[in-house]
Amino acid sequence: MRSLFTLGTLCLLLSLPFTTAEAAIVVPKKGETTQVEQQQSEEKALSKRELRQQKREMRRQQRKERREMRKALRQHVKELRKENASDNAVLLIILAILIPPLAMFLYDGLSDRFWISLLLTLLFFLPGMIYTLIVLISEN
Repeated sequence: MRSLFTLGTLCLLLSLPFTTAEAAIVVPKKGETTQVEQQQSEEKALSKRELRQQKREMRRQQRKERREMRKALRQHVKELRKENASDNAVLLIILAILIPPLAMFLYDGLSDRFWISLLLTLLFFLPGMIYTLIVLISEN
């Protein structure tokens, strides 16, 4: 513990001579304005209408960026699904033999094909299994 303290103190002392003048805090002289004060005065100078317009533009830009990110994410997920298609296909086929509606739900979500598979399985197990296997095998 003591060695860590001395090591930390040593590192701190060694870094002190290398600090630059830019890192020091600058106190403005009387009559000079800081950047924050300049920015605040510029914001006050803008009218409310211009501020609202700027905010709208920022929101539009953020929405556009979010849409692009979602689109890229969906594309990435599709690529990952294609890469893992063989492993998933085998597992889905095994699951389609055991529980057809669950396999269809995992494959396609709550779609029309899921409801058809569920209905066929409830009427009689074999048609639901055959339908699910046909859908899974034909698309993989």
